[in-house]
Amino acid sequence: MPPGMSVEHTIAFVGGGNMAHAIIGGLLNADHRGDRLYVSDPDANSLSRISALHADITTGTDNAMTVENADILVLAVKPQLLETCLLYTSDAAD
Repeated sequence: MPPGMSVEHTIAFVGGGNMAHAIIGGLLNADHRGDRLYVSDPDANSLSRISALHADITTGTDNAMTVENADILVLAVKPQLLETCLLYTSDAAD
């Protein structure tokens, strides 16, 4: 676990693809609590794959709701989607 990070921090991921899957797997291996992880993605298959890592991970399609729950936000999207992602999440992050 990186310095300053705790298993009590709520971490939200916008994007549930390979990058998020790998990071979440590492967090869980480092004993981060599954109930402190949130993931949003428009693809149901990506969310199912994330849910299979741990039953307590909260998944959904609403980026704003995911961001509102975050102590730490990870934008796990492709570079070409980053600008759009920021537009839809910036209000919720305030």
